[in-house]
Amino acid sequence: MARYIFQGTFRDGQGNIIPDGTVTVFDAGTTTASTLYAVSSGGTSVNSVTSDDNGFFCFYVDSSDYSGGSQFDITLSKSGYSDKTYEDVVIYGKGVDGVSVESVAWSGDDMVFTLTDASTITLADAKVDLAGISVENAFTASQQIEGDALLLRLNDTGTSGEEWAIRSDGGNLEIVLNTGTESSPAWTVQARIDVNALRIGNGTGSNIDIIANNDAGTKPVLRYQAAGSKWQYSNDGVAFYDIGGGLPAGGTTGQVLAKTTAVDYDAGWVTPANLAKLQSAVFTGSGVFTFPAGTTPSTVFKFTITGGGAGEYFGPGNYSLGGGAGATAMKWLSGFTAGQTIAVTVGAGGIAHSGAGHGGASTISSGTATITTVTGGGGLNDGTGGTASNGNVNIAGGRGQGIGSFTTGLIGGSSIYGSTGAYGSGGGMNTENSAGRAGTAGIVIVEWVLN
Repeated sequence: MARYIFQGTFRDGQGNIIPDGTVTVFDAGTTTASTLYAVSSGGTSVNSVTSDDNGFFCFYVDSSDYSGGSQFDITLSKSGYSDKTYEDVVIYGKGVDGVSVESVAWSGDDMVFTLTDASTITLADAKVDLAGISVENAFTASQQIEGDALLLRLNDTGTSGEEWAIRSDGGNLEIVLNTGTESSPAWTVQARIDVNALRIGNGTGSNIDIIANNDAGTKPVLRYQAAGSKWQYSNDGVAFYDIGGGLPAGGTTGQVLAKTTAVDYDAGWVTPANLAKLQSAVFTGSGVFTFPAGTTPSTVFKFTITGGGAGEYFGPGNYSLGGGAGATAMKWLSGFTAGQTIAVTVGAGGIAHSGAGHGGASTISSGTATITTVTGGGGLNDGTGGTASNGNVNIAGGRGQGIGSFTTGLIGGSSIYGSTGAYGSGGGMNTENSAGRAGTAGIVIVEWVLN
């Protein structure tokens, strides 16, 4: 045997407390007064109770009088007010498919349903004892809690004083928090579910945390940080790291993120070896070389400076002589920054005639950047190759071949770039032109590696 409680607060249509109101209970659909008890210990049965000064009332039904799922009609009445009857009220649950319901006496912990009605008298904050509903699906399809913007209110039994509720509003299922008072609630949405999204937060500038409640002392957390408008994660709920845009600052195009130490999450931008590219600038005429973007003092530049070749010489005595080739100097330089310049001179090829037809010297010299002049000398018209100076490597120009018939002519000397016709070579054979051949102009090539 167990007794189950039904309790509530007697109010009028404006929510005002009604003391001394009469609550009369009948077997559902009849005028037969139900057997009730005013106290949990039983005693003399009654069929009505009266609300106290705070509008509160309660009564008990006994499992020996009524089986689980029995229905009752509850009528609220008070002199000067219209009566209000709630029909087919179930005080405690019933078995399903013949399974008996566990008999559990009322423990004082009740769920609160707020019922609204347009009638003069309403049953507000009705508390229904659900202790006996211990079988799955004990509510039948005809037993529904429904209403427009229905609010299922859950009183906090702790010390926080908060009151939570669940409601359906505008097609959304919402979890709301009462930030007002019990008599004047102000409901603030804390979470909302609709067909497209699960929304968490109350619309204020506060962090939102999703916590993995595992068995560890410190819990992993996925956080939306309000101050930075960004998502973060934490493996321990203490140290947080940005998701997505939280990469280290700096870096340049083509660099990659890599570990810099063995410390967790310690990473930085590095240049992969396979992204370094050989770049060059070729001068076939004099000009200015400007150190490119990305140049640092540690960037090494290689300069190849070749002078012009001499022209073919011919003269009295029916002979001709191939001109000497221009010399080549190779120089490696560093210590520059982007935007600095050096001057580049490219030596011309010597003309072919009976007089001087020497090749011109090629050089690199100071511009906005100060350097020691490096020279690739021009070839001479007597067949002597040019000389180079101040290079890390200095290569003399090739010598032109000896004397012979000017109508046949001989081959001029060549530089390291090859034989007749290459950069810096002397005047070549004179088989078609009685005036001889001119020497080839010099060249300056700059090479470097940048990412």
